Amino acid sequence: METFFETLEDMIQCAITSDFREIMKKVDDENIYVAVLSTTCDCTAGAFAVSTIEHMKKKYDKQLELEAKYPENKLNDFQREAYVKWTPGELGYGLEMSAFDEVSKVLYAKGSEMDDAFEGGAGPDETYEKYEGMVIETCISAFQKAIKSNTLGCNFEKITCFVSMADDMKAEEIENRSAKLLNSQEVYEKFIAQRTMKVC
Repeated sequence: METFFETLEDMIQCAITSDFREIMKKVDDENIYVAVLSTTCDCTAGAFAVSTIEHMKKKYDKQLELEAKYPENKLNDFQREAYVKWTPGELGYGLEMSAFDEVSKVLYAKGSEMDDAFEGGAGPDETYEKYEGMVIETCISAFQKAIKSNTLGCNFEKITCFVSMADDMKAEEIENRSAKLLNSQEVYEKFIAQRTMKVC
């Protein structure tokens, strides 16, 4: 299993570098403020996306229009900004043909292998939870190495980076913990403050 995660980490780091370089071509001269590496709730796929201040403003205006049309779904200012700014599914730039396609194949194959083993009575639920945790830690470590490698062609000092898990109750905890590890203290504290501000 150790060899699997070492290989997975290398694959993820390379995929981040490849995807980021391609996304930069799409972003052009817009200002990136966030980069997110995410996995599915069953850890069988991975994806990488970024968003820009310009895209966020457009999404914010569209959200206002949507709320005007459906007032029963109206958000307050803080909720609206947090939703548009930090929700991985709302980010502006990803790739349809991504280097993470190969990462996802590896994760899916390992997930299927574990499912087959569990069906045969070869492992308890705790084994899968441990595997899930190791996938997340591997994602964080690979993201750290990609940032520190200085091969992404971008200054990450002002970009908020985090790892997420789609459609899972643990997502916020994973996002907050990974943000602490991937960013400067200043960027991390700003991220947490914007997500946890009390709404009057």
